[in-house]
Amino acid sequence: MFDSKPPEFSPSLLVVEILAVPLGLCIATAIAGGVISAGLEGIANQDVTGYVTSILVGFLAGYAVQIRVPRSVTSGGTWVWVLPVSLVALGSIYDLLELPTELPKLFYGMTHVWGVSFAFITLPAVACCFYSLGIVVANRRRRRPAT
Repeated sequence: MFDSKPPEFSPSLLVVEILAVPLGLCIATAIAGGVISAGLEGIANQDVTGYVTSILVGFLAGYAVQIRVPRSVTSGGTWVWVLPVSLVALGSIYDLLELPTELPKLFYGMTHVWGVSFAFITLPAVACCFYSLGIVVANRRRRRPAT
């Protein structure tokens, strides 16, 4: 009755997810973050708004992709976060070696000169982490038998 064939691995889907998802989330986060920041200007901190936007965009995108493409969970969708988080880690190590007493610039700074690295490296990495989480949650929800 509940014998369903598990989704199969797809190499082309792996390549698309590893390369296109971080770029797509970067663009989606920038657009959504700009719209939300403009609406909340003077009310909320832009850095916090960026994080919240990245979390929402990433999770909803991952959830939607897993619902539409069930193979996503077995084709690398849960590993999308590895490359962007590695870039954030390397950038943080570089910042700490340069100025060991300060918090790495990658974690804040929408209003500063280095806000570009925050907006285009850190926020997409956060979105990729929550994209993977959205895939896992959607997959668990899909596998649960109806009661």
